[in-house]
Amino acid sequence: MQKDTEMLLNIIRKEGTNSFGNHVMDFTKEEHQLWLYEMFGGRENLEKEYPELYKLTQNTISAAATNKVWNTEENDSLQNLVVLLDVESDKTMTGALGRTVLKQPTKRLYQSITLVQNGEEIWRSREFLYDTGEAEYKATMDSADLPSKKDMITCIYNVIWEDTENGILNAENSVREDMEPYEADVIQEIMVSHPRYYEAQNEKGMANLPEVAANATEPQPIVADGSSYKRTGNINIAYNRNADGQEILDYVYREKKAPKERELFLDIRGAVTLAAGYSFDDVKECTCVLDVTGTGSGSNGGIMTTFNLKKGVHVYDNKEGGFNFAFPTDWGTTIPDSATAGSKICHLEVDLIFTCAETGDQEHHMYIYGSDSLGPDESHYAQVPLLKFKWGCLQKDTKVRMADGTEKKIQDIQLDEEVAGIDGTACKVVNRIHGTEEELYRIKVEGYPDKIGVSKTHPFMTVDGMIAAEDITPSTQLKMKDGEFHRILECYSVDYGGEVYNLELEPNHWFYADGFCTGDNVAQGDCMSQSCNSVSLSIEPELIEEIEKLRREFGR
Repeated sequence: MQKDTEMLLNIIRKEGTNSFGNHVMDFTKEEHQLWLYEMFGGRENLEKEYPELYKLTQNTISAAATNKVWNTEENDSLQNLVVLLDVESDKTMTGALGRTVLKQPTKRLYQSITLVQNGEEIWRSREFLYDTGEAEYKATMDSADLPSKKDMITCIYNVIWEDTENGILNAENSVREDMEPYEADVIQEIMVSHPRYYEAQNEKGMANLPEVAANATEPQPIVADGSSYKRTGNINIAYNRNADGQEILDYVYREKKAPKERELFLDIRGAVTLAAGYSFDDVKECTCVLDVTGTGSGSNGGIMTTFNLKKGVHVYDNKEGGFNFAFPTDWGTTIPDSATAGSKICHLEVDLIFTCAETGDQEHHMYIYGSDSLGPDESHYAQVPLLKFKWGCLQKDTKVRMADGTEKKIQDIQLDEEVAGIDGTACKVVNRIHGTEEELYRIKVEGYPDKIGVSKTHPFMTVDGMIAAEDITPSTQLKMKDGEFHRILECYSVDYGGEVYNLELEPNHWFYADGFCTGDNVAQGDCMSQSCNSVSLSIEPELIEEIEKLRREFGR
């Protein structure tokens, strides 16, 4: 076994992993520091061949020694996320799929997948990236090259990245020690059901599914049929919103559970059909990852939660060899307001581990994979759409310019009515979001007598493009209904505690409200993604050159 892999496994097995199989390296410890050097051929080789990376390791060790920035955690459930999404071995291929989502983009990122069997490293694949905040890595080997067809395989997904703000390195591992070589593919089909998978009943949204009680003992109904569950389009979610018959929503989440926190749940249930000759025995655990992302390098972290079977996911033998499953309507965890504001996109990833009577203790995995593109074309995966958060933004009596030139309070606007787009186009109202806000921003500009009331993330058009209300400064100039940009006179927050509304329009997403050029829910999502991706990293040419050298020397 290569020395760095042996050192890493010793560290992990001595210190253990958390309930997700994750282990975080701590460079206050000398053993961890020595491993870091060994990753790149030892300290002397690192200093000679990769001076930029060597300087970074020295900064890391120095910072750890003084405890200046190490192990600092924000009071936020969003975190840097390193997770093995899948490990698999069949007659042709053995390998894994790992995913990393960082709270901030990084200048450089290293990731590797290593397989160990019978105390020997049998295979490793690695890559080096720069200027990214998200990375997905799938690496496989030919199963014919496995030394043993019966002994368990340990899989390590190792990620090292630069904390660009503090100029140090972070490292985390996601570990699975129970990969079965030549694992039988026991799943024939997975059917997932939740609101709007079946178009004929989508008017009632969440009401279509009965609530899953915390102490449920009976199988929960699966209402979708096998021909209609593969739906396209986003799953629409609203927090602290009231379904009043106008919104097109899949989920209306509960009220706040704590300051700046919302309860997290998705009422998902489904059925698994097993291949001929296999029958369901038991479920070991169910792990969920909610990946709250922007696009490109602008990801802002993720959330991971594990269900306890006695309190969480319910699994039932369906008496036909397979099993049904139902998630609870309260996942027992929260998500910060910062993750739900705007129309942010989320990926849901679920790993449900079960056993079959015919394969004894061998563990099998059923995955639910949320994506805007096709997921893995495997029978043990089920794809679900992306999750899209909705957020109401304008005070209820805000006057909106309609397509016929009149004005109408936003609270009175109905679906299919037309408002005036900023380019003169008539825009149809295809959705309306309604709820409450505890706080609003009041904004007034030069030349206009009225103030508009909006939530902090509501978008406005400026000389330099769109901007959220909370980012307005005294020098900001906002576009108004006369087509000109006007100087800010007042912008301040006030307690509100009343109703707010927002619209979703087609074909364009900007309209006039109280004379201000403002965006609908789609524009707000674009504004939030732009804000998330606003961190611009300056990547030095020597850094890029060194990473390219690392790719050549250490690449697969």
